Amino acid sequence: MARTVEHKKLETPTARAKLPRGRNPHFQNLVAGKAALGWQRKDGAAQGRWLLRRYLGGDKYSLMSLRLADDDRTIPADGIGILNFEQAKAKAMEELAQSNEGVPQGPLTVR
Repeated sequence: MARTVEHKKLETPTARAKLPRGRNPHFQNLVAGKAALGWQRKDGAAQGRWLLRRYLGGDKYSLMSLRLADDDRTIPADGIGILNFEQAKAKAMEELAQSNEGVPQGPLTVR
């Protein structure tokens, strides 16, 4: 079963600057029990990056890098290579929608 995600403030560069840097990303739920938007800034990095974590079942997750975060105030978010929180959230939802296309819904049966 998917674990509960501890909600972290990721909305602004100021809020993200207060979070510890390192290997471990910080997450916010997108779809409860299914997907979370994450932010990670490794030691010595000028900018963080946005991540999408999906629950695959059986304590397995997939982690996908979306784009760089708008942590460097000298370079504004452009919506393509550098994303602010809202843009990252929209990109993550877009990726989730694309991953569900063509996947049968409901129980599968064999005839």
